[in-house]
Amino acid sequence: MTAHLYRAYTTRRIGSYVAAETHIEFKSSLQDVTRQVPIIYCHGLLGTANDMRKTSTAIRLLAIAERAGPVFAGDIGGLVTWGNDTVVAAGGRIDQLVTFAGTLGCRTDKVFVGGESMGSVAALNWAWRNPTKVAGIWVRAPITRMQETHNRLLGHPTLSGIPASMEAAYTNIAGLTAAYPTHDPADPANITAQGVLRSLAGRTRMDATSEDEIVLSTEPILYARTYPGVHLHIRPGDHASNLDTPIEDVADWIATTIRANS
Repeated sequence: MTAHLYRAYTTRRIGSYVAAETHIEFKSSLQDVTRQVPIIYCHGLLGTANDMRKTSTAIRLLAIAERAGPVFAGDIGGLVTWGNDTVVAAGGRIDQLVTFAGTLGCRTDKVFVGGESMGSVAALNWAWRNPTKVAGIWVRAPITRMQETHNRLLGHPTLSGIPASMEAAYTNIAGLTAAYPTHDPADPANITAQGVLRSLAGRTRMDATSEDEIVLSTEPILYARTYPGVHLHIRPGDHASNLDTPIEDVADWIATTIRANS
């Protein structure tokens, strides 16, 4: 594998994060990334960009960088964001990452966006707001209906912190409920998102697992039925093993999708 960690940048280069959020991880097999389509990757609920330096995740992102293009994994505005405006609005953290990629010579008119678990909400929310820029989408352990996840896990003996974190991302339960039609990617009331996500279905890939207690496999299955053309892959395993998705096939799919849509 020729890909390597090219640099790790501090947050001073793209904004002022909280103290615990201190990195962009930039991985590329190319010294010169001029005119390359940047691959933006959003971490999950308990993660930060610094997690992308850990061995298992780093190997997966390196495989993507080697086969598909430069990867930028950034702290997306705190540990608990759930696709809120600090991440997906104009000038938010994903836009800041795209701008930062541009300072290194990457394209900013076309972007591949991805994420895991909570990060999938950010990726999908940003994508439907920026459809002309989207070269492709890859989400794994994808939460596509925050409302369903929130309600199902309320009072769960070990996972009740997840709905609480969703509420905190939108100030409180009232704020979260009010945000569903605009920030829950597949909410039936989100008419604008529905149309855009349908148009992006052919360049969207979802990897899920059949025994995931946080993201039931029925969620991505319903998403794929709602938006025909989505590339859906379900394999045995739970939420944690979903985050260990075999990566070579994914990386090749990302590379092909970027070439076809940029």
